[in-house]
Amino acid sequence: MSETYYIGVDLGTTRTTVVTSTGKRITKVTCVGYANNPIAKKRIGGKDYLLGEEAEANRLALEMVWPLGEGTIKEDQNSLDATRLILKDIIAEAIPNKKPDDKVYAAIGVPAEAGKKNKTDIIDITKDFIDKVLIISEPFAVAYS
Repeated sequence: MSETYYIGVDLGTTRTTVVTSTGKRITKVTCVGYANNPIAKKRIGGKDYLLGEEAEANRLALEMVWPLGEGTIKEDQNSLDATRLILKDIIAEAIPNKKPDDKVYAAIGVPAEAGKKNKTDIIDITKDFIDKVLIISEPFAVAYS
């Protein structure tokens, strides 16, 4: 039998937090580090990228991407890809026992200045791993706790 997970996401400029209906809460640094060259890739264990704190710890060998560094997702493909990797990783960590037929419903908080394009981008980059998305302006979320 499938299960439905409800999650809240605060997609922040420096930290992203996920809270689940199972009571789990995870916060990670909102960055991705891509290997600069083959030597850097070897140094980080053959991976193409590192996320969050691990990326920060190896930042000298990586090209760092802070996709929300200006308050909203920057409008370039690297930032969209990085945001997708961050969200997919933190949600997978928050719901470690998720089965393929389980559903994930998410409320994602975005800054007040996020425009329609930014909100549409979030929906597009999460469609493979979130079944339903509700985009909420952060001031609205704060007002309703």
